Amino acid sequence: GDPFGSGGSFTNAGTLNRTSGVAQTINALTNSGTFDVGAAPLTLNALTLSGTSGVIIGSGDITTGALTWGAGSRIGGSGLFTTTGATSVTGDVRLDGRTWNNSGTVTQNASSEVRLLNGALINNQTAATWNVASSSGNALFGSFTEVGFNNAGTFNHSGSGGLNVVVNNSGTA
Repeated sequence: GDPFGSGGSFTNAGTLNRTSGVAQTINALTNSGTFDVGAAPLTLNALTLSGTSGVIIGSGDITTGALTWGAGSRIGGSGLFTTTGATSVTGDVRLDGRTWNNSGTVTQNASSEVRLLNGALINNQTAATWNVASSSGNALFGSFTEVGFNNAGTFNHSGSGGLNVVVNNSGTA
């Protein structure tokens, strides 16, 4: 069944399938297991994703305010992934097949890496900020044959980490 109603906060360390066919809003999700968002849109005020088993899949669009994205975890599927608040990336994470629209502030810390897999794309939107303070050799890593990062906002690169992705810049870098 579907454990989600409107509101609420959830912690998942196992397997959780959202089967609702309607758009839903929940307060917070802490996920270190497999979470299938299903096909309907999901809005979260806060999302924490961590661990090598921390996976989000499904075709529904996901929108979150705050995002804490930790080492080893993956956001996959075919829907849009939108962040509107503060995002902290603290390890090697994977965006798999989704388009990430950022309208907030993303900060890549320490030795963090964002790997773009299977056509994944990042759009750093107008008025958004992306800060790379990572020392990783692959702070942003994707295909060299297709654009992986569109910047219409502000892109700051203060760390020593490498950018191994095709960037289309119409903003400030």
